[in-house]
Amino acid sequence: MDYVASHGECIDSYLVLGPDCFEGDPIYKHQCAEAEFDRLKWITDKRKRATELVAKLVKAAKDKYDTFFGLVYNILNGLVHRCVTNVGAEGIQYTAVGYCFGAPDVVSLLASDWLAAGVIAPPTFLTEDDLHKVKKPLRLPCAGRSFFSVGRSSQDKACLQKSTFSRALNTDSRNAVIQGHARANLSAILGDSAPFFQARHVHVLGDAYKQTETMAAAARFAKEKGNIAYKTKDYVSARDHYTNAIRLDPSEYTYSLNRSMANVKLEKWCEAEQDATTALTLAPGNSKAYFWRNVARREQGNLLGSLKDITAHADAGGSFEIVLDEISKIVAAGKLSTTPTTHEPELQDTPVAVDGGPKSSGFVIAESERKGMGAFAIQVFHRGDLVLAERPLYMVDNPDDGMKHQANVEVAVRNLSETELKEFLSLRNAHTRTQRFYGNAIVGTHSTNAFAASDNGREKSVLCVRASRFNHSCVPNATYSWHASSGQLRIYALRDVAVGEELFVTYIRGRNVYGSPREVRQSRLKTYGFTCACPACTLPEAEQVISDRRRMEIKEIWESVPRYGPNRTADRLRAIVRAMHLLQEEGYAADADDFTNDAAGICACHSDWDSVDYWAKKTYETRVAEYGEDGRWAVDAQSLHLQLRKHPQAGTQRKEIFTIRL
Repeated sequence: MDYVASHGECIDSYLVLGPDCFEGDPIYKHQCAEAEFDRLKWITDKRKRATELVAKLVKAAKDKYDTFFGLVYNILNGLVHRCVTNVGAEGIQYTAVGYCFGAPDVVSLLASDWLAAGVIAPPTFLTEDDLHKVKKPLRLPCAGRSFFSVGRSSQDKACLQKSTFSRALNTDSRNAVIQGHARANLSAILGDSAPFFQARHVHVLGDAYKQTETMAAAARFAKEKGNIAYKTKDYVSARDHYTNAIRLDPSEYTYSLNRSMANVKLEKWCEAEQDATTALTLAPGNSKAYFWRNVARREQGNLLGSLKDITAHADAGGSFEIVLDEISKIVAAGKLSTTPTTHEPELQDTPVAVDGGPKSSGFVIAESERKGMGAFAIQVFHRGDLVLAERPLYMVDNPDDGMKHQANVEVAVRNLSETELKEFLSLRNAHTRTQRFYGNAIVGTHSTNAFAASDNGREKSVLCVRASRFNHSCVPNATYSWHASSGQLRIYALRDVAVGEELFVTYIRGRNVYGSPREVRQSRLKTYGFTCACPACTLPEAEQVISDRRRMEIKEIWESVPRYGPNRTADRLRAIVRAMHLLQEEGYAADADDFTNDAAGICACHSDWDSVDYWAKKTYETRVAEYGEDGRWAVDAQSLHLQLRKHPQAGTQRKEIFTIRL
């Protein structure tokens, strides 16, 4: 109606009148809210009432406009729309367009000499008798498919073939259109006839009906109305418009998503969560749906669910800044515990629908300042907290023969599923500019991202997609290890990690990193195709010299410990304590058990069992924090103090008690 009123060469040439044939009682208010709603009775009553209103409107229009205007009226979704056109010297012309159950009214008017032509779009509720009434040109746009076909095609076809007005009929079938109330296959029934409707105002009306001939088009219109209301902060009206859109086209996820947003603004948390869930059902992995469901769940106190959703939002491409803001709101309100984790997160090793990786309740993958992707904490971590437990895409043997290893990798990658292969190919290949691996991109990607894993004494390598996103640092705040019994690569926090802080592991292990100066570390990292820019590698020159000296001294201590004579055991223990203090000064929070384990063994040689217990406990605590309580190295250290009592070297030196401690 608005379309017709605002189009044409002369805007003033159209006047649109529209009574409300439903009289303020639209059907959508009943069919969802009332379980016992009698749809057929409602339509029958409204159909009868519409005929009465149309008759009154026609009479009123004739009385007012017959002297100088032509009238076009259109029944659209039960509303009677009137378009009045000045036709100049040609005199008065009226056309009628009926939509849905307005079709019989158009046919009745076409039985008189008052109308010049008519349009029915679609021809619902027409009978054989109705068709025989037509005296003027009639156009019948038909939907290609119908939910409510009456199945009378053969009867209608026979009727039309016998009729005297068949040449006046013109049909237009759109097979892509699904119409809720249209009779199916009317285009086949009527056949093709010569085009008509040359009058300008009729063509304009035809364009208008192309925009409203489907339920989907009406749903889009309702959504746009909702968007306008939402932008003006009229969230109640916005929600109502989105509700209308959902009822008209429940298959489109954006309507449920938009209503979820409106419900959030109205603090209708339960409804907002339900709508976001519906949107995710229709559009799995939608980042906005995850975001709004996160908000709704958080406000309802479902913190684990909220955390799952905000993590999935980031994984689906959501803004990391927004993720941090959401997490900070939870932390600030005291709704997210920041106490140390005492067990594995419930969601570890559970596939994510978005990208197939494992879920984590504590970090997201996002763009890193050091280029590429990185892992960022969205909760506080403490030393020993489990950050990630991930099953690999594959595991391969690492034979001494390099060519056999490359062949193993190629076979493993060929056996990946389509989704897994997509994940593999998303990883970086640091060897694209080198001749290493003879330009083999698969082996290059594996070499860049794989982790070492020991399984039953055999050296293997595993490819874990999410773990591969953790960047390197020479002062890492996290460490990885292979947990053979569960078949997982695990990453644990080495120290406190704040929300928003990037999580780093080290690509070169043990003394290769904590016992090497910057120049040596950078040389070892060349195989990964980057220059390390961690805090230990970007110090001012004077501080860099001090850092390098510390690391070289740590290495010297490690190498010198075995060379101390039996009468210099106290000096050996002091050197070990010195090395551990140097590690702390460097900010290096891993591998302290390299030294505490030796200290326990040294004290066992002198039968100083109190010192053995002290150093064995330090070793166990380090390994639990870095490998997990059920990690192989932690399990071995749990009984270290007892094992040393049975060691062949126990008690072989002069008994001596040491008081040297950290």
